[in-house]
Amino acid sequence: MNNIFVIKPYKLWGSVWVFDDEVRGAIQEPFVGATNLILDSLTAKIKKADKGFLLYFSDAPLKENHISLSLAHSEMGWSTYQVDGSEQKGSLCPFLLKFWPAPTKKIYAYAQPLA
Repeated sequence: MNNIFVIKPYKLWGSVWVFDDEVRGAIQEPFVGATNLILDSLTAKIKKADKGFLLYFSDAPLKENHISLSLAHSEMGWSTYQVDGSEQKGSLCPFLLKFWPAPTKKIYAYAQPLA
């Protein structure tokens, strides 16, 4: 099934990306570790991305893929994804399971500036 989700990440404390998702019960849900660096790379060309940007993501290719990630490992709800074509890896916490019932094998995403 092709699911497309949209969240609005923003930075707290200068370096930690977080997002709010009232529908799924998240307030300042943090991205962890190297996932912050992946988001930094993804938003490098977006002005004031730290104040917020739109992150579209899906388990199927999107029209405007900026990045794709492959599941490298999953254990106890934590999932490690590798950026395709790179050695860069980042972990996603069990909150990911609020989007999919199990860790998806691929995540396709793109970033868009706020209007």
